[in-house]
Amino acid sequence: SNKASNIVPADTRSNIAPTLPSSALGENAGPNDYLRAARASLVAGRTGQAQQSLEMAETRALDRSVPQGQVAPIDSRFVSRISDARRALGGGDSAHAIELIDLALSS
Repeated sequence: SNKASNIVPADTRSNIAPTLPSSALGENAGPNDYLRAARASLVAGRTGQAQQSLEMAETRALDRSVPQGQVAPIDSRFVSRISDARRALGGGDSAHAIELIDLALSS
């Protein structure tokens, strides 16, 4: 589906989420690449593609290599903004999602 769904309870109509369109970004794309892709998709009205890109951005932001026995904190503000953008998208507020993406990209 090219429409965002199953993000928040208000936009969940089924226990089974539709398959979202894949991103054209490669395996080595980072969170900022996915955020830029999400923003472009939102501007174009492709909310399903935007949702997929936001989910990938959040995953990439959380996925990192840490030497065994060491702790490396996650930039929670960056991850929180991505998560908040997903929730805004789930609430149908694409404009606010874009604002949150812009904030995440500027941090």
